[in-house]
Amino acid sequence: YRKIAAELGVEPSSIVFVSDAEAELVAAKEAGIGWPVMSIRPGNEPLTAVGKDFPTVYSLLQLCGED
Repeated sequence: YRKIAAELGVEPSSIVFVSDAEAELVAAKEAGIGWPVMSIRPGNEPLTAVGKDFPTVYSLLQLCGED
């Protein structure tokens, strides 16, 4: 994630990273990604305590200020 941020020319702390995989969000957080967000979709694995620590969205439109 740090390499991606460097290639984009931004600080990791300024990135919003959305995933439905807890392990990816944990890795992103450890890399300094500022806004790791859990995407809740039909068919996702049930969240563990780890996944519940992240903000959640049910639609990417929520990231744009829409419901």
